Amino acid sequence: MRTALNRAYRTGETRGYWRLRGQSTAFVIGFSGVIFVAIVCLVVGPVLWSQAEAFFDIGLEFEINRFPTTIRFGVGNLSMFAFAVSLYHLLPDHRPRIRDVGPGGIAVCLLVTGATSLFSFYLERFASYSAIYGSLGGVISTMIFFYILGAIFILGAELNALLMERRRQEKEKTKA
Repeated sequence: MRTALNRAYRTGETRGYWRLRGQSTAFVIGFSGVIFVAIVCLVVGPVLWSQAEAFFDIGLEFEINRFPTTIRFGVGNLSMFAFAVSLYHLLPDHRPRIRDVGPGGIAVCLLVTGATSLFSFYLERFASYSAIYGSLGGVISTMIFFYILGAIFILGAELNALLMERRRQEKEKTKA
């Protein structure tokens, strides 16, 4: 990802090996936290909410498993946005401003949500990986999905780079 971001921002890598390894370790731990938040929001949250309703006799009815949709999807998307923005800001050798990487973070959230829905629809309706590849079908479909997620992440970085370049050109026009 670091290499893809450096290419998107048209910079080279000048930082030391150990600094990059430490940064990579920190981001792996951070990404694990994002995955944990997403799992809690999407999987465990509705179960905990229904148990809380029964225990406190709340009796509120919500649409999806009686777990508020804004919490279920909002917190998951907010954590994904925050992590994407932090990756776009901290990983490349060039440090763009936070406001410069926001559009890519928004694009990542929207595209990942859409890609997840479309890919699950495709797997349900058309794909027969298990018939072709046997038990490795799940691994193959997961790897394809990770490839799609990587392409979305790089697309968000390219969007950020394009918008930064356009702002720089407009600033140069106004100075001239």
